[in-house]
Amino acid sequence: MGCPKGGFIHQRHDRIRDIVAEMVDDIAFDVHVEPHLQQVTGEDLPPTANTENEARLDVAARGFWQRGEMAFFDVRVFNPFAKSHMSSKLETVFNANEASKKRQYNQRVIQVEHGSFTPIVLSAFGGLEKRLGDSLQTW
Repeated sequence: MGCPKGGFIHQRHDRIRDIVAEMVDDIAFDVHVEPHLQQVTGEDLPPTANTENEARLDVAARGFWQRGEMAFFDVRVFNPFAKSHMSSKLETVFNANEASKKRQYNQRVIQVEHGSFTPIVLSAFGGLEKRLGDSLQTW
């Protein structure tokens, strides 16, 4: 459950990624799974931003949040019972995982891709980050 190198971890993540792509495809268009991001060409990004040339996110779709704009989504599934999370409230762990994804990709997507970024943070035991859950109700 906690080993990031195990095959089940990747299978779980990829299955959720594929479900997200299928759902997004119902309401947006130009949906891509694991699209490569454009290369960074001198943009002023935070030091925590992922600036790798081969960077990619889990799902991209045009027209999801705004007409014509590309929306990017990235999935993170975490084990709430991992030792590193045991002393924290579950809401705090969800928020920390969401913030981590945003530090890595939000500014790059805004400045380089000219799109929006939405992290999708889930617990390995079925929990969903509250703000994302509220957003999903409007789909």
